[in-house]
Amino acid sequence: PLTPGVLKTLSDLDFEGDAYSAEDWELLLPAAPTAEESELLLAFTGDRNRLRSVEQQVLPLASMRDPVASKRMELLAFAHTSRGSVRCLLQSLDQFRIAYASLRASEALQKLLLKVRSFGNALNTASGQPWKRAIGFSLEVLPRLSQCRATTNGKVSFLHIVVAQFSSQH
Repeated sequence: PLTPGVLKTLSDLDFEGDAYSAEDWELLLPAAPTAEESELLLAFTGDRNRLRSVEQQVLPLASMRDPVASKRMELLAFAHTSRGSVRCLLQSLDQFRIAYASLRASEALQKLLLKVRSFGNALNTASGQPWKRAIGFSLEVLPRLSQCRATTNGKVSFLHIVVAQFSSQH
């Protein structure tokens, strides 16, 4: 029902109010009068008590302009929905920040990446290209470690060697 509190929330566009949830606003939306219905209701000059109860209830909605009641309901539904989405997004960002700080502070990860770089430099030196000593590498290279296979045992990859070397030291 269109209680005075709900009508006040609509007229004031109170985005912080909790009169209704986003779902409630969306359910009320079909009850909002169309532009034509609003004009007819507002043009009525007789005794308003003679209007049907439905017409009496939507009369305050018909008088809302800029934006009309239906747009106000859509705005309030969106505000409630976006509030939850923003809250969820901020929680995800906080989790990302924590994970990033943990990775950044991880000595084990830094040592692992140094080991990968050392192995890469050793491979470049062994291939007769000692001038190609890398001072760093792109993280996009890491998935390719499993593609570089040993010549004697095709089941052993560069990734196996790095992990075995790293785990023996830690």
